[in-house]
Amino acid sequence: MRTSQARPRRPGAIVRAIAAVLLIGGSLAILWEPLSDAKRRLLLNDTLELLADGLRRHRELTGEYPPDPLLPASELVWMMTTSGALRKPPINPYTGQPYGADPFDLDQIWYSAGEEQEGWTLEALSEDGEEVLATKRPRVEVD
Repeated sequence: MRTSQARPRRPGAIVRAIAAVLLIGGSLAILWEPLSDAKRRLLLNDTLELLADGLRRHRELTGEYPPDPLLPASELVWMMTTSGALRKPPINPYTGQPYGADPFDLDQIWYSAGEEQEGWTLEALSEDGEEVLATKRPRVEVD
């Protein structure tokens, strides 16, 4: 009759598993900021695109772009939601909350009207307001 002997456990396997977990965790820690920045830029571009679509619909509904020479996005969103050009407020890329949730939220997207109602510009600034991160203008339609 043979007795089964338990194999001795190899402590090296546990050490390798811990090392793998630490390596993955360290990699995520190193990549976290660039991934967060990329996510914010995607959200920023999506928000600018939604605002641009809202501006096009606003012009279709009212016959003109908002005439104010300079508006923060929060006021622009309110105006376009009121006119029906936006069904729901987009996400504020600086706070992650929909526009209008808090009127005192950081708002670094600015609308400026073009001359003679021919266009507009949306500019997204860095949180400190020192750098333009993205600019959106109407598409020029060719006949």
